[in-house]
Amino acid sequence: MLTWADMIKLSVPVLTAFGIIAAKYLYERKKQIEAKSECLWREIDQTIVNLHRSFETLDRLASAFRSGKIAMVQFNVPSILRDAALSLADLDAKNAYVFSDCVSFSDIVVSDFKALSDLRNKAIEDSPGSRPRIVEAIELQVTSLKGNLLMLAEKEVAVLRVIRAGRPKRYDEQVIARAQGEIEGAKKRFLPRS
Repeated sequence: MLTWADMIKLSVPVLTAFGIIAAKYLYERKKQIEAKSECLWREIDQTIVNLHRSFETLDRLASAFRSGKIAMVQFNVPSILRDAALSLADLDAKNAYVFSDCVSFSDIVVSDFKALSDLRNKAIEDSPGSRPRIVEAIELQVTSLKGNLLMLAEKEVAVLRVIRAGRPKRYDEQVIARAQGEIEGAKKRFLPRS
């Protein structure tokens, strides 16, 4: 028959093992969050800094087609941005909605670029008679894309705020302020006035 002392002797190693496993899990989870946060911080910082260049390129594309020329440009929405945000949504349940919003708008922007590329190809391939309608569609798609790029940038700033809240000494508030300034500047300079 087992005494209480024997049961305690048997359960201590099991409880210790569970404690070690839990501590290891929490440590690895924390390290994953830190690594993904660092990756997102750097990627978003670079993406937003280049926002005005994307807008300038989109305007040149629309202008070229408006004047009867053909413009060929390639855009890249970094998949690492989407992947890291998706991972953080899984790892940080409290802020998952912020990361999910970023992923959703990233997907929208990617599909907008695809639609713009399809329109550009159609303008190149179709007859000159249908070109004015396609050019109008390109201009509308460029305007829509600019709005969605701005929404994505705003979602990215929300991600930066969440990352900074987790480690305020590690991440500089000036990056967020600069990103906000870039967004406001792009709104004033590139969006049509109502």
